[in-house]
Amino acid sequence: MRAKTMARLMTTVSRLLAAGSLALVTGGCVMGTGGARTGSGSLGPGPVPGTPACIFHVAPTGNDESLGAASAPFATLTKARDAVRARRVAGAASPGSVVIQLHGGIYRVTETLTLGKEDSGSEASPVIWMAAPGDTVRLVGGVRLSSWGPVTDSTVRGRLPESARANVVEADLTALGVTNSGTVKPGTRRAEVFFNGKYLTLARYPNADFVRIADVPEAAKKARPIRDPKRPDLHRHEGPFNYGGDRPERWASTEDVWVHGYWLHDWSDQHHEVLKFDFERKELWPKPPYHSYGYKKGQRYYYLNVLDELDEQGEWFLDRSSGKLYLWPPSPIEDAEVLFPDLEKPMLVLDEAEHVSIRGIVFECSRAGALVVKGGNHCDISGCVVRNVGSTGIDVKGGMHHTVRSCDVYEVAATGIGLSGGDRKTLARGDHAVENCHIHHFARVQKTYRPAVQLTGVGNRISNSYIHDCPHEGIGYGGNDHVIEFTEFTRVAQETGDVGAIYACMDWTYTGHVFRHNYFHHIHGPGKLGCFTVYPDLPCGGIHLYGNIFHDVDQIFHTNSGRGMLIENNVFLKARRGMSFSVWGDMKKFQQGGNWRMVERLAEVNYDKPPYARRYPMLARLAADFAKGDEYVRQRAIPKDNIIRRNVSSGDSFFLRLGAWASLGDTKVESNFIADPVAFIGSPSGDGKARTYRNDDEQIRAVLARSGNIVSDNDPGFIDPENGDFRLKADSPAALIGFEPIPFDKIGVRLNAFRLSLPAPLPKPPFAPVISPDGRYFTGHVDITIALPPGSSEAQIRYTLDGTEPSRESLLASGPIRLTETTTVKCAAFPPVGPASDRSETVSATFRVSGRLKDGVYLSDLPETDYVGYAPMGLFRDKAHGNNLLTLGGQTYRKGLITHPAELPDGNRACAEFVLLGALSAARRFTATIGIEGQAPKDKPHHGTCGFAVEVRRDGKWQRVFESDVFRPGTTPRDVDIDVSSADRIRLIAIDGGDGIGWDHAVWGAAMLK
Repeated sequence: MRAKTMARLMTTVSRLLAAGSLALVTGGCVMGTGGARTGSGSLGPGPVPGTPACIFHVAPTGNDESLGAASAPFATLTKARDAVRARRVAGAASPGSVVIQLHGGIYRVTETLTLGKEDSGSEASPVIWMAAPGDTVRLVGGVRLSSWGPVTDSTVRGRLPESARANVVEADLTALGVTNSGTVKPGTRRAEVFFNGKYLTLARYPNADFVRIADVPEAAKKARPIRDPKRPDLHRHEGPFNYGGDRPERWASTEDVWVHGYWLHDWSDQHHEVLKFDFERKELWPKPPYHSYGYKKGQRYYYLNVLDELDEQGEWFLDRSSGKLYLWPPSPIEDAEVLFPDLEKPMLVLDEAEHVSIRGIVFECSRAGALVVKGGNHCDISGCVVRNVGSTGIDVKGGMHHTVRSCDVYEVAATGIGLSGGDRKTLARGDHAVENCHIHHFARVQKTYRPAVQLTGVGNRISNSYIHDCPHEGIGYGGNDHVIEFTEFTRVAQETGDVGAIYACMDWTYTGHVFRHNYFHHIHGPGKLGCFTVYPDLPCGGIHLYGNIFHDVDQIFHTNSGRGMLIENNVFLKARRGMSFSVWGDMKKFQQGGNWRMVERLAEVNYDKPPYARRYPMLARLAADFAKGDEYVRQRAIPKDNIIRRNVSSGDSFFLRLGAWASLGDTKVESNFIADPVAFIGSPSGDGKARTYRNDDEQIRAVLARSGNIVSDNDPGFIDPENGDFRLKADSPAALIGFEPIPFDKIGVRLNAFRLSLPAPLPKPPFAPVISPDGRYFTGHVDITIALPPGSSEAQIRYTLDGTEPSRESLLASGPIRLTETTTVKCAAFPPVGPASDRSETVSATFRVSGRLKDGVYLSDLPETDYVGYAPMGLFRDKAHGNNLLTLGGQTYRKGLITHPAELPDGNRACAEFVLLGALSAARRFTATIGIEGQAPKDKPHHGTCGFAVEVRRDGKWQRVFESDVFRPGTTPRDVDIDVSSADRIRLIAIDGGDGIGWDHAVWGAAMLK
């Protein structure tokens, strides 16, 4: 059989040579002009390098029995591949590239095209598969749906919402030849519908938001509780959970209903088929396997694959028993291209191929990924579009020197591009690259840990790319010596929290990376903790973060016990939080047998021997900490060998936060310009006693000045950062630290032979609305307003009163809102037109009922405006140490405060400040019982001495209205009753008695306003 095939190919080659269609370099090249042409969009195939040795032509209207000439093209890519192979067997090879030129149109893909070693080129004679200049070439792994008509089944019509019945149309997949209807489960068998190139939504409830787990039962049949003795409040388990409301009970059928949610953490999602509902108990039973972290009350999820919820444009449902697909089209169906994927394998695989180039082709509509590169070297994918696929768009696995260049990857279900190459044992480089790519709207189905690019291996690079609009991380990485440079990130982490725009975890040896000249902006995660932007999680390190711009993000940088960071010459503007280096608290992870295998991973690459110990001195110092034995295990958890140098920072909160056991010797801070409200949180000496040092704190200013830092409340002096001009003015005070200009104009995608035009700029998100007044306790009622700040563009403010995320369907803010019960208000601004993703960040505030003022309002129920005190304690409310009741003189107090003085340059003290607005402005008296909680140790009997003072502000001036003598442990508690009429603020002050701050636990029992 093989001999007959080869004989036919040889005959074809002979005919081509005779016809002059297969041109040798001495006979010129045959370009041809046949084939339909359409607009090429923003990408193109680029030029053919040099003089081609030969060109084969392929067109959807061609014939595999033809010669493959411009006037007689082949019909299939397989035929063209085989013709190239036959040419070589015939001895027709000559210098110059071999070109397979695809002419415009749709190529239906039902099997993988594999190009192997035998299909390779060479440096001098590459093999180029390219779209014909000016043509749009589409490889499609699905069928076009047609013959749409009204819904004919009366039962189906009865299940549709009334508003949908006249708008939903149906198509018979069986009649269209579709034999594989796919599944709902994510992966390479999931069914989807694409309408004019856009994902449509499988019918779901709610349409654009989540519902919440109402409760989790104490015990249930086949349920396995997950108990955490340190956090009994989590109340999570495997098995059924309770749903809220009665929505499932309205559906005519619950067969094949699915749920998708974030079941315990904001960074871990999972789809479940519903095994059953118990309507009497309001229980939902997920079909095992259960979510590995269990389920928790209040976590978010939604229902999908529910015909009864097909209630808006762009939703669809497939009845697999009848083969009928129901759709409410977003625009007239007569003018639309509706595609249904059925391909469950990659479209194109390069298997150990060398010097093969894929150019200017659109790969789309598949349940699997589009392109896979396995092994080989020097292959490139240039000027291509990958969209509407169900797995990783382009997956490079091994080999060396492969490049994905000037491609657009979007509307993909999972990861955009996988890039893996290099040897982690020897640290031999892969030298793969993603260059000049636009990757957006990825992870559309599998939401978490499916980044735009997943970097693994050693020595790979991402440059000049544009990454935006995704639910979770932007880039994930593992391995060594990667470079991420000149890339723009925005609108990542739009559905999750505790995540990074760039993220890695679990391995000390993921080190040696350079992240330089990138632009991170408008990045806010709605989940708890938001987005950390650059996030080497426990215990990753070894990053040189240089020359980047961070503008309007949740947090600049965070690591859990990471080492070897050099953070220098960056711009930090409008960040909610700055940089944090935590000391991870669970020491088991830092020992053999820890559940993340961190110690075992070190051994797998022989981290304490060459080449690791030689290339990464930080790991050699880690080995020294291990040599001390497990009794010094905390030393392994301290973030060491870090340097923060020559950065310019002006954010909304802190510049740097260190874990209490990490010192300013472990993380050195040198020559920075710091204009954040809080300069430092932690302990300069790493003694375990962290505190907050505000920008104007003379002690921390003096400490930081010793290493060349400037702590200032002045504007750093950028020309126009809101409009992208991050140059410093000539008189900027930041120039004093030696800050070097960042080449902002070189960041992002560039025009070249493959990228013919740049992506349109994203619309600026509206300014976040302002809730006034801030969240607080109130009595009776409180009237709030939600408004846009001055100078904002036109936008609609939508808000919720139940703590859920606002959507376009939420309440519209149009005037004062009166609250009479405890309420969490969340709001966001949405542009009048355009996608909901163009919204502002979410703003929230909680208003709590505190009871009637005439009955007394406890200060422990009020939010403090400011607190200065011993940081590890904080302000204790309604409890003493060890969660015990407050006790003074043998009497216990259900309500009250404990303040603990801190060591301050102007005297050791603590101060808790409260605002008296609204109903509280009518307060006339402050009452409390004051005294010292507990006893000092026997070897320090004179510790635990404190004085008490109260100050109020009237007409803008502070007055001290009470001051006590020094109290000691055992001093009889004292009742105080103080006039606070006409005051708008009150301070409770504890003053060290002169013997140090140890055990200075100043109690304000039943502290109350009346």
